[in-house]
Amino acid sequence: MATPFNVVCFAGSLRKNSRNHGLLRYLTQTAPKVAPQLKLSIVDEIREFPLFNRDIIDEERVPEAVVKAWWRVLKADAVIIATPESERSLTPVTTNAVAWLSKSIFKDDEKKNLTAPLRGKPLGLVSAGGDMGGGRGVFADFFAVSLIALNVQMHIAHKPALSVRIFDSQPMPFNMATGELTGEETMKKADAYLAEFQEWVAKTAVVKK
Repeated sequence: MATPFNVVCFAGSLRKNSRNHGLLRYLTQTAPKVAPQLKLSIVDEIREFPLFNRDIIDEERVPEAVVKAWWRVLKADAVIIATPESERSLTPVTTNAVAWLSKSIFKDDEKKNLTAPLRGKPLGLVSAGGDMGGGRGVFADFFAVSLIALNVQMHIAHKPALSVRIFDSQPMPFNMATGELTGEETMKKADAYLAEFQEWVAKTAVVKK
């Protein structure tokens, strides 16, 4: 069997019971069954990212959490972002993570010319939310991330996409206390999304030698 594609994921929410984190946890658990060519892992280090400030890079004070996440994303074959909608755009957590991961963070000559971690990567977008739900989150994400992708040359998977409307069905698709995905129908949709995303990554990812 071919070596699986390394897919890193992060959620644009810091809440303990974040449903977007729960959605990513489910995707990592179901991947071996429905998308065996993908090896998913969650980049939790973004919880520790400071607000992006170029002075931190210039003064060589980049925190270890940022450095660790930066290398993880650089070595990945693809990225999945799970983010709720915020003011009809990306959440501040998401934009801050993208700011750190879309440029070089090093000053020394040996590393400063390394490519931005997100550059050229296939990108999947998923979202869980209320009101119009994840649908508005994904729509907002496509618009905002498309602008970012122009700069870092990412390959956005406009289809497939996965949006989950939290309050649309009873019982709710998530355990609201823990954020875990529990709805069987939503699980089926997540499985189908990941199987399609696997095909997208196989078509667009740059094969590493």
